[in-house]
Order: sequence, then C-alpha cells, then structure tokens
Amino acid sequence: MSEPESLKSALLRDGGFKHGFFTRLGGQSRGEFAALNLSLTQGDNEQDVRANRLIVQRALGVNRLVLARQVHGTEAVVLADEDDVSSAIAAPPECDALIACTTGHAVGILTADCVPILIADPESGAAAAVHAGWRGTLHNIALGAVDALSNATGSRPQALIAAMGPAIGPASYKVGRDLADSFADSFGDDVVRREADGPKLDLWAANDLNLQRAGLLPENIELLAEDTYAQPERFFSYRRNNNTGRQGSFIAARQR
Repeated sequence: MSEPESLKSALLRDGGFKHGFFTRLGGQSRGEFAALNLSLTQGDNEQDVRANRLIVQRALGVNRLVLARQVHGTEAVVLADEDDVSSAIAAPPECDALIACTTGHAVGILTADCVPILIADPESGAAAAVHAGWRGTLHNIALGAVDALSNATGSRPQALIAAMGPAIGPASYKVGRDLADSFADSFGDDVVRREADGPKLDLWAANDLNLQRAGLLPENIELLAEDTYAQPERFFSYRRNNNTGRQGSFIAARQR
C-alpha cells in the first residue's frame, strides 16, 4: 500500500493550515472502491474504510476527523468547542458545510464529482469544509458557509482564503438545458458552455462567483483544476461509474 496522495493549496499552506484534497490513491479498499475510499455508505467493507480514514488522519497530523452526513443542502454546522466535535463524531450532523473553531481535528467532506471547498481565516484560525454539488451551488452554499463562519468567529470575508479542489470539469459535465438556463440566470453565461451536443456546466466558476459574492477577494481564491471524471486512475466519479467510492477533502483550524 502506497502513501496517500493529496493535493495542496498554496494559499492554505502559506496560511499555516493543515489540509489536503485527497485522491483515491494510497488506501486499502479493493475492487471498484480501490483504494482510498472514505465513504461508509456506498457498499465498501467498513473495516477498510475505517483504516483508510486513519491513513488520512495520520497524513494530516490531526487527532480526529469530523465528517457530516451530506444531504446536498445548504446547512452549515459550527463546531464551536470540543463538546460539539465529540457530538459530531458520535452522530454526524446532516449538513454540507462544517466549520472548525478549535484545533486538534480536521473537518472534511466527501465527493465524487461535486466541488470540495476549503475556507480558512488567517486572523481567527477557524476553517470550513464545504460540499458544493449543483444543488448546493445553485442555492449558494459557499456564500452561506462564509456567513456562518463570520457569524461564529467574527471573520472578515475579505481576509478569508479559499481553495476549490478536484471536481467534474466543464469539459465533462453535460447537463440538461433547464439546469443550464438556471445557472446562467443565477451566475451569468460564463458558467455554461453551449455546445453542439448540449450544454456543459462549470461548477468551479459558479462557486468562485459565490465566494466573491460572499466578500472574498479574487486573489484569495485558488483553484486546483483536476477533472474527476476524466481521471479514473486518480479520482472516484459518480457520473462516470455510478457505484463508486468517495475521496475526501479536509482542513484543520489552527491557533490564532
């Protein structure tokens, strides 16, 4: 078993935040879930998934991983203290954004085409992990997560830094005309590619706009543009394989 592969954001790294956008490489799951599947709900062997999560935890250098029960909604849950963290580990909350205010653990989300967004506040040390599929993106989950972070810690949006990780890219993401029109109405024509075989959607561009609408500066938003659909050897993709695993993206709060 090789070491887990994870992509790093220069912005988050330079800000002193432990984080990683993990690929599917480096775990012990087998078959269609090979190798670093982190989801317990797709049919993989639970023992292998638990071992994979421990691999990620050790790679990040944290004591615990906190994950949500993702529902493709817009709810953001704030983990303000250690009691909140313990409760969230015992009973993962139904939400698509987790906000960490204390150190010692990493919050994360799982994806297999949706956009993972990691947000950090260099001033307070707080951090957030956001799961932005097309539903969450259309309903402005990134903006809501920034608002929740600001309300919980007093963070100034213009001081925040963020990185968007591997997701289905605009060259691969074919969608129906109605969905394309909804995104164009909300974000402008630049997030939709009108092609002969049908429209394609740029979720990265839409979430970049959401982050800017929330108050982040354009230079404080980084994109790690790896297309999950186009790289089966490195990434799980629901659109490509349907029954498949999930890669994880994690970030830990740090001291002020």
